[in-house]
Order: sequence, then structure tokens, then C-alpha cells
Amino acid sequence: MSEQQPTEQWTFKQWCEAVGFYDSSKSIAEHHRRFIELVHELPHTFMREITNDKFGRWLSASPIQQRDEALCAIGVLQRIAQTKERLVLNGINFVDHSRLFLRSTAVCAQPFAELSAQEIESLLNVESQSQWLSANEMRRQLYRRVFPSPYYPIIGREREIDELINRLTDKKVPIVCVVGTAGDGKTNLTWHTICRAVDSGLFSAFDWVTDRSMYVDGNGNPRPTNLPPLTTSTIYNSMIQHFEWDDLRLRFTNLAQLCAKRFREGHYCLVLDNMETPDQLERFFHELSPLVQPTPPLTSRILITSRVEVSAPFVDYMPIRGLELEAAIRYVRHIEGIQARATLSDLDRELLAEFTGGNPLFIQIALARYAKNGRNMKRVVDQMRQGSSFFSTFQNLFSGL
Repeated sequence: MSEQQPTEQWTFKQWCEAVGFYDSSKSIAEHHRRFIELVHELPHTFMREITNDKFGRWLSASPIQQRDEALCAIGVLQRIAQTKERLVLNGINFVDHSRLFLRSTAVCAQPFAELSAQEIESLLNVESQSQWLSANEMRRQLYRRVFPSPYYPIIGREREIDELINRLTDKKVPIVCVVGTAGDGKTNLTWHTICRAVDSGLFSAFDWVTDRSMYVDGNGNPRPTNLPPLTTSTIYNSMIQHFEWDDLRLRFTNLAQLCAKRFREGHYCLVLDNMETPDQLERFFHELSPLVQPTPPLTSRILITSRVEVSAPFVDYMPIRGLELEAAIRYVRHIEGIQARATLSDLDRELLAEFTGGNPLFIQIALARYAKNGRNMKRVVDQMRQGSSFFSTFQNLFSGL
């Protein structure tokens, strides 16, 4: 542990002094290595006391003059993001955000060159930057096909992620279906599970297709997705593209059989998001059955999200519900911080968490209504209570927004 212990009052100059940046007898590589050591020595609890905003104010007060100083700043911000589960300079955003940071004249006196692969490896403290970059690119490609976009951080779903990973590794079950009511977070849970599967190398390649014509935004407004209807042909063509079966691109006969053979013999994961009606689910089970037959064991998996269950062979249903009370309260606080227009009392937070059943989308909509109703939670709850059931209550929140 360094003799110089960082404190929340440290300025950026003190961070640089701590790594010997101003010692001309040391090389840039030595500065960088010492900085990485210092950042990774920092206690988890200490990093929670530092905010991105505070560190940003340090930087904007005095623009960074040298590139090595900028690397120090990126390292601190990335460590903060990891600790606080923030998006800035973290996860799939790290490379893009660091590039923007180094080019920004708001914090840097001049644009600097982007990070090298070796610098990425050092800053992320990973053993193989090539493996990380490959997984990072895979997550990035998948993220573009998830609709609506998943949110960060995922709160109160750690147990469900572990369980879903375990089910995906069960060689006797080729199809896993996450089942829950509208807004329970099926898509988001699936996305974060797939991210873990990507990082751990659970499958060699992933594909994600969505059947969703409408979605409800965080304010409760129905929005069109403008996505084409999902068909079996669409799924097979997506698999060919994203599993890189290039030799099948121009095949017009026996395509289903050829895709099924590749899928069964490989180590792939196909996500079918938003299979919401019994007829729809039964149709896809029937049309995609060649992918999982003959009987298991099978190395590839199909992961489905749906609101319904239908009887089908080789399907393992995993039901989820709203967040538990403590997690729901944390989620309420998180959404408050994002919206910045809703500040609830502890009593109101608990009331909202209980009354919504911990449904994440329900919570978002209720907070939007709270802000619109003059920050009157009692009025929001009264409106919710007009519903005779969960679904009618949920629908009541959509009206008037």
C-alpha cells in the first residue's frame, strides 16, 4: 500500500504527484505503472465517496497539459465507474469514452492520441487485452440489437443472473424461457446475463432478435419500434450473419436444415426476445424445433423472454417477478437520480416500492407521474389504487402522461 493515502480532498495535481509524474528521473511507463498500482490499491469504500462530477470539476479547473496526465485521469474515472456501477468509461463504453476524453478540449489542453492496446490492458487490469477487446466488441454488437436499450446498473437481480447462467449450462435443457409480466425486466435480466456469458466465454457466438412492434418508454408513453415482423426466415438470416456462417449466405434451399446442423454442432446462444403470445410461442417452437432436435445433450442454447408458458419439449421455464422490497427501494433511488425531478421521502419510496410490486417499469412510470402531479405521491397512489388488478393499475398509469 502506498505511503500517500488518497483522500476525497485530493486535487488532480496531488494524484499526479503521488505517482511521481513530476519526477523527471522516471519514465512515462514508470509513471503509468505506479498510477495503476495506486488506483487498484484504493479501497472499494473510499471510491464510493468520490463522484465523477467532483473529479470532473478538478479537471475542468485546470486543463490537462500532458497525455500521461490524461491517462491518470481516465484510470481514476474508470475505477469510480466500476465501483459505482456507472456507464462513464466503463464496460462496453470504455474504449469509446476514453477516445472522446483524450480528444476533448474541455478537459485536455490539446487533443491526444487514443489508447494503445497495451494501455487498455493496463488500465483495465486484465490478463489478456485481446480477449477483453473481443468480448467488448461482441457486447457492443449485441447492444445495438436489444430494444428498448437495457439500463445500467441492474439492481436486485444477482440471484436470477446466477440461476439463469446455471440453466444455460445445463446440457439437458436446450431452451430456457424467462417468463414474467410486463415491465418486470425480462429483457434487461437477459441482457445482463448474456453480458456475463460473453465475458466468461460461455458460448463462441451470440445472436439477439426481437419481436416487438411497440414499447412503453419511461414516461409511460407507447412508442413504435419500427422493427419488421419477426419470421423464421428473419431468425435464420440473422444467425447466418451474426454467427458468421458466410458460406450459407447465398443458399436458398434447405436453409433451415443447414442452419440447424451448424447450430447443433456448434457452441452458440440465440436470444429470442419478446415472444409474448401463446400462438407466437407455439409457432416458433414448432418452426425452430430442428435447431434443438434430435434430443439433448446439446452445446448450443436458445434463450427466450415471454409473458406466457406453453407446453413444449426441452423447454425450461424460469419465472421472475418484481424486485424484492429492499432492491425496489434502491431502484426507486436510482431512478430518482436519473430523472433529477423526483425527490421522495423514505416513506414515499417504501410505499412506491410496495405498491408497484417492485416492477421496474411501473416504478419509472409512477415517478414520472409523481413529477407531473406536483410531487404528490398520495395522488399517484390513489390513481394506482383505481385499478382492480395489477394490469388495470398498470394501465391507469399510462393514461394522462
